[in-house]
Amino acid sequence: MDHLDYGSTDHTKYPRQMSPQETLAQALGHFQAGHLQESERLYRAIIAQEVPNPAEALHMLGVILAMTGRASEGADLILRAFERVPTSSVYAGNLGLALRMSDRPAEALDAFTTALKLDPGHSGAHLNVGNLLQERGELKNAAEHYRTAATLLPTNPDAPYNLGVVLREMGCLEEAESCLRRSLNLRPGFAEAMNNLGAVLEAKGKLDEALDCFHKASQADPNSASAHSNFLFSLHMHPDMDSRALFQEHRTWNQKHALPLAQSIRPHTNIRDPERPLRIAYVSPRFCGLPEGRFLLPLFREHDKARFKIYCYSDTPKADELTLELQRYAHEWRDIRGVSDDRVTDLIRNDQVDIAVDLMLHGANNRLLVFARKPAPVQVTYLAYCSTTGMDAMDYRLSDPYLDPAGPTDEFYSEQTIRLPETYWCYEPVVDLQPSALPARRNGFVTFGSLNTFSKVSSPTLAAWCGILRKIPGSRLLLHAPEGQTRQRISDLFADEGINPDRLRFTGRVPTSDYFKLYHQMDLMLDSFPRGGGTTLLDALWMGVPVVSLAGKTALSRTGWSILSNAGLPELAARDASGYGSIACSLARDLTRLENLRSSLRARIEKSPLMDPKRFACGVEAAYLTMWKAWCAKGSSD
Repeated sequence: MDHLDYGSTDHTKYPRQMSPQETLAQALGHFQAGHLQESERLYRAIIAQEVPNPAEALHMLGVILAMTGRASEGADLILRAFERVPTSSVYAGNLGLALRMSDRPAEALDAFTTALKLDPGHSGAHLNVGNLLQERGELKNAAEHYRTAATLLPTNPDAPYNLGVVLREMGCLEEAESCLRRSLNLRPGFAEAMNNLGAVLEAKGKLDEALDCFHKASQADPNSASAHSNFLFSLHMHPDMDSRALFQEHRTWNQKHALPLAQSIRPHTNIRDPERPLRIAYVSPRFCGLPEGRFLLPLFREHDKARFKIYCYSDTPKADELTLELQRYAHEWRDIRGVSDDRVTDLIRNDQVDIAVDLMLHGANNRLLVFARKPAPVQVTYLAYCSTTGMDAMDYRLSDPYLDPAGPTDEFYSEQTIRLPETYWCYEPVVDLQPSALPARRNGFVTFGSLNTFSKVSSPTLAAWCGILRKIPGSRLLLHAPEGQTRQRISDLFADEGINPDRLRFTGRVPTSDYFKLYHQMDLMLDSFPRGGGTTLLDALWMGVPVVSLAGKTALSRTGWSILSNAGLPELAARDASGYGSIACSLARDLTRLENLRSSLRARIEKSPLMDPKRFACGVEAAYLTMWKAWCAKGSSD
């Protein structure tokens, strides 16, 4: 259809030269050609004529308004259309879309559900119901709608992609991998599918394949900072990585994604008074019962309320009891789910925040591109893991004397390192459960264990574990690993090393109370390397289970050394794989020592810096004051 130039034509008269059906057809033609302004004018003219049943004009005008940033007004019009034709699944489905775009998710879900009642084969409604249920955390129900959509749309890559994503969240990794590969077959170069496939492969312990996927996702979408962040995050688990190589890769991310935003940085007007109360912004998607939330709680509780006001900017998808507890200690709580980086930057700046604290680094759902815009005069990264962001805009990073011994590693961070006095973490248990008697006494054999996320279990780690089991006859290994091919692969590896797979016992995701009971079955915990555990190590010590760790070449590989040193057990952190095996075997052969450790570890950790929240908060606050005084001393230059 030719493009018609209306010029100054009176559009309220023009349509009267045609029948309503002819005008509808022309309006639709403009819509399909992308001429939304012309289409809108024609639909408005039809409605103004007060024809007997303008339902289609109301519906299409509502769709156009929703597409052009007027979703709430559009939803009202589509609702009027649906009230005239209550049998239309199309109207109900588009009403759901407009309501969702208006940030009215509950009403949107009702509309999509109505569309499915009218037409159970409405593929778009199945997809959209799945999206809403996934956002609400109803993963199993979301998966069923995605499965139906995938059946109804066998050539559409979005349905298997969405199903793959939610299955990954559910821990169903085999099916998730299959769905994501199907999506990629239907749309080669689909960056989001490649990125999520990388996450699945990483969870299965296939690190090299995962890194290849993240790299390909970044190539397919060079503007995807998140895919590039996933690549960086996973590099920390590669046994060949050292601090220098990691730093260079992080600087590449900064060059591609952060530096282009530096032009938007504006001078800060915060009052340069080193003695006044400070506003501290914490930015995270994990203000909940995940490890980051657990470590924040004692800090928030012990913050000097007169000296520091806590501002939280939360991307947390689903609030829980810990979320509510953290909220009680916040001066202001900002929900930034779905809010653009530009808008979050404005929120932090308008709140006159003095120090902004990133709590995720390159972890999932980070907001580093907010920090690239420098909304606060002082910016620091902390907590999710101890490394670098690689960013010029990030001023400081927190560490401790064990993660980063003074001097030799400072050059490998873009930020200035401030070491907390003793420990990077402050631990607070979440269950009231006593340690058990030593399992080896009742079992007649020693049980080693690892409950770390399996993605941290490298090939050198598995080789070391095989060596330990060979040297300790009859011993067992309790291992957290995903079901399916991963467990079979591990069993086959141990069998090839001459170790009967019957000596392996696997566990998957379990409720928190059951997770802590697993330590009742474990005599000795074996940390993974080069990336070790954090929360799991502290949980093990709390439950009376000693931990053998390996201090490696990066800060993140020295997590175990930091925790064990603060617990008064630095001798359990080896410097190489041979020492790691020797420490583990020596302990396994000395049941009396294991019993003594089991009975004393809880008291030891309770008296240590690891569980002294007041002492820990004072250390963090002293670090903040050091940063703030340095900024104040700069004078008017920012």
